[in-house]
Order: sequence, then C-alpha cells, then structure tokens
Amino acid sequence: MLFQHLDLLGCGDPLLMDRGYPCRWLVALLNHRGIRFCMRVEKEGNSGFASVRDFLRSGLQEQIVTLGAPDKADAADYECPRGALEPV
Repeated sequence: MLFQHLDLLGCGDPLLMDRGYPCRWLVALLNHRGIRFCMRVEKEGNSGFASVRDFLRSGLQEQIVTLGAPDKADAADYECPRGALEPV
C-alpha cells in the first residue's frame, strides 16, 4: 500500500511515517523520487539504523549522518539507487 500512496503525494507534500518503516532501500527510494519525509525509528534494539542509535548515545544535540547503501537485491527489487544515502 505504501507504493500506491507515494503516487498520490502532491509536489512538496511531506510523508510522515511511524515506526516499522526504517530500511535503507526506502530512504534511497524516497530521496530518488524527491519526496520529503519524516521517519520515526526505534532507538533501542536491532530495529532502525545503527547511526541513529550511535547519535542518541553521543549526547550531541544534532548530527548529520550517512546511511549505508541498500543491498543489491533490495535496490533491484525496489528500483532504488545503490549508493550511500546522503542527507537531503
């Protein structure tokens, strides 16, 4: 259903996602399509992104992080770029 809803977003509409979505291929796809988004991620356990957990432990107020690239199979399956995910 997510892909169906992406096609309904208007120019400049932000996408707000609750927990359960954090994956590198999705971030790559949204950036590739130029979709602005806010994604809630887990701060503990193995869910979410390690870079977010590292940031939370750092005590910093803010930090720009680069996510690892989606794996080859996910990039092919979801038709997203394979490069590292730079902040937009």
